[in-house]
Amino acid sequence: GKCFDASAVMKMGQDAVRQSLIVFFNDAATDMEDMLDSIRNTNGQLNTISSAIRTARHWNYVTQALIPTLRTIFKHVGDHGFGREVLVEEMQVACYKILNALYPLGSWRNHFVRNLRSKDDNTMKVNGVNEKISPAVIEMVDEVLNKNRAAFGETLAGVASAFPVAFLEPKLNKYNPVSVYNALSIKDRQILGLPTRLEQLAPNLPTLAMLLKDIEDLAISGARYDDAPELIDVVLPAICRYLPQWIDSGPECIADSTLHCTEVNGEMMNSILGNVLRLIYNNLGTEEAEWMKRIAVYTQPIMVKAGSEILGSHFLPILEKTFKKIERTSAIEEDVKNDQRLGAVADVSDLEMMMLEDFGFISRDIYAFYPLLIRFIDKNKTTWI
Repeated sequence: GKCFDASAVMKMGQDAVRQSLIVFFNDAATDMEDMLDSIRNTNGQLNTISSAIRTARHWNYVTQALIPTLRTIFKHVGDHGFGREVLVEEMQVACYKILNALYPLGSWRNHFVRNLRSKDDNTMKVNGVNEKISPAVIEMVDEVLNKNRAAFGETLAGVASAFPVAFLEPKLNKYNPVSVYNALSIKDRQILGLPTRLEQLAPNLPTLAMLLKDIEDLAISGARYDDAPELIDVVLPAICRYLPQWIDSGPECIADSTLHCTEVNGEMMNSILGNVLRLIYNNLGTEEAEWMKRIAVYTQPIMVKAGSEILGSHFLPILEKTFKKIERTSAIEEDVKNDQRLGAVADVSDLEMMMLEDFGFISRDIYAFYPLLIRFIDKNKTTWI
């Protein structure tokens, strides 16, 4: 995949190759939409064994085959800047449909599960007859969305890094010549079945301002991962890819403020970095924090606008809290060694397990923020010197 020059394929490749890519993206969009529709489930078909098996197979295909493929493709296109040549016209329309399904699949688990549990006291109308929704169906929906939330988030982040249109800011779409609404004639848009307004093409997508506020509210509230896992697993990776993708097209880099196709600026990126560090601080030492093993990777791109003031306001509190945890765990280790040497305690296995667990959390926490700290120091050291 890394040697695949998508730009050359689109410019010089045979029509059959380009058409195959279009067919793949259209089919992928249909599969994603079908999965979303089946999870929304308003017809009770999942209550039959044959239908449940068929649906489970489809969900398994989407999550185990399609999502990893899309994630790899979008990451490759984004890393090499092929978006403006590849994700255009009909393929761009397909990507909007993928986005429109991908975001709710990653972010709306609570809504879907709550809706299934509460609608008409867990009953649905099937062929004119009210039938109770099986708890197994609700559990299956909950499990598949919870298990694949991080994968949905990584794929959404891949789209954000590759997509040639600022899809979270549809009102500024008119200034982007690559947008399907500007590149195609009205007749061509009608042939593709496009609605009259961009917002209608992907109605499930929130705006950039809404997502930035949600992340800031979560960070300031002191909440932990379990309070809003979809914001940390899905929204945050996408935002950390979206902002660097569009910073050079924003008002800070384009003199004519009436022509920029995005409002992304350095303040947004610095604010998101601060909120990421707050979230890390809030979750230091917590058990359920697998996301902290990934956060340093997808936060790196927004470090380019990091202001020196966050050293004291954000990094130092994290370091102080981590150092205190290390001191406490080291003290336990010394107590264990002393007890073993003196024979004061016959069995110290419980203390050893607790100590090892604490060191595991410390290692994970350092892995979350230390790469960011190194990058931050490297960026600001010339100023400090």
